Amino acid sequence: MLPRSFGQRLLTSFALVFALSRQAAALEPLRSSEPRVLTDSAINLIQVADSFDGQDVFDLNLSLTFEHTERFTPIRRESRRVGSYRATMERLVPEVSVGLFPDFALTVGLPVILAYDQKLTSDGRLSPEATEGLPGEQLFQVPFTSPTRSGIEALTIALDLGLLNQWRRPHEPNLTIGILGSFNVSEPMHACNPGVSSGQLRCAHPSDRNRNGKAEPLGPAYSSLAGEPEGSFTQGRTPGVSRGTTRLEAHAYFSRRVGYIEPYTGVRGAFEFAGSGSDFRIVELDPSVNHQPPTRGTLLLGLGVIPWEAPERHQRLALDFRATATYVSRGRDYSELFDALGSSSADSLREPQFAGYTENQVDDPLNPSVADPDSTRVHFTGLTTVEQHGDYTLSTRFTWQAGNYVNFDLGAEWRIIQAHLITADEACSPAPSLGVAAAGPCRYVSGFDGDEPVWQASGKPNPNYRGTINDPGNRYRADTSHGLRAWISARVMF
Repeated sequence: MLPRSFGQRLLTSFALVFALSRQAAALEPLRSSEPRVLTDSAINLIQVADSFDGQDVFDLNLSLTFEHTERFTPIRRESRRVGSYRATMERLVPEVSVGLFPDFALTVGLPVILAYDQKLTSDGRLSPEATEGLPGEQLFQVPFTSPTRSGIEALTIALDLGLLNQWRRPHEPNLTIGILGSFNVSEPMHACNPGVSSGQLRCAHPSDRNRNGKAEPLGPAYSSLAGEPEGSFTQGRTPGVSRGTTRLEAHAYFSRRVGYIEPYTGVRGAFEFAGSGSDFRIVELDPSVNHQPPTRGTLLLGLGVIPWEAPERHQRLALDFRATATYVSRGRDYSELFDALGSSSADSLREPQFAGYTENQVDDPLNPSVADPDSTRVHFTGLTTVEQHGDYTLSTRFTWQAGNYVNFDLGAEWRIIQAHLITADEACSPAPSLGVAAAGPCRYVSGFDGDEPVWQASGKPNPNYRGTINDPGNRYRADTSHGLRAWISARVMF
């Protein structure tokens, strides 16, 4: 008879081998002959369509999302109250996602703006100086209503790769990386005023000083340019709908499913480049002058909760709680006052400025540099330099996967945008090696030669600078902005 201690050890060994074999079987990937079950992340950012994956030879996902967005922002001119800005937008976003290889997908989208409305209203606290330009000049009226814009926003193309997949290798987390490009395919936005005076165009060309659609000759104040037409336009423009840029984004998302929860994090970086047909590039300026859109960097944290799922039937209920923080750099952009300022009839905004300066041919020790009439004429388009700021969101998403082929999604998001200046152009850009003759107003007195001042250049003049909106005391700012976004989406998966 075997000793009792040896028998206990033998039974214990059999039990351990049995438990390990069951665990190994549970972690073993499905064979191609076995029926497929629900084996993917509950987080939409992590999910990647794939193909040539066992029995799943090809993935094709079709989705349609409807979004409604609202945003409210108080507008000030320094400390003076201007009014309340409100924007509403409805979008329809169709997308097609195709699996190219295992955990590698191509996604194409064509977001359509159904209606984009903006208005600036008075709250009874409008200061008379809040909309004044030069003496006797008014920059814009309050209330102000922008035209309703609609059309194709952009064409988006994305490539996503699931580098790590917890459902293939249970000891690993999920890691999805990708790039996304957004390309302009429609008319860029142009500053417009539906409530213009009689004889003026709603959407005049920036070089149309009188907003009448006629390229009239320049007067004697333009020296050698006198008699030349003020521009090459023949008529007005349309409001447009797109940003007129190419946007490139790189992103990475990381998650790990633990029981009924799936915490995740991620980063995004987005860069925009001005398109040739947009007002960003209406003139080519010196690279030292900031005329590019802002860049954006985003950090996100989230938690997916899966209260119920039936993997063998491809069914699941999931909740997604997400927070994002985005840094928006300084750059030229469409601000809350884009239409109001860009469609202004005020001479301080309608008259062109010259991109260069030259030596004053008149002997004037106090003014050694004057505008060069042979340099590029720079017209105000409504685009302004926007100060760097933070953009934050909190969102909740509910997802119901009804079966192998159908998925429904609805959610809501609260957005907060940090207060920032929206007319933040600087008069001078750093250019220490510039000569005084080309420095224009960007100079200072470094000493005296007898009774005459000795000038030193302090930078390069910025032709986008307009004193009536960029001088300290005249700058406009958007106070802390609050917004809401809600959406509902349906997806069919083949």
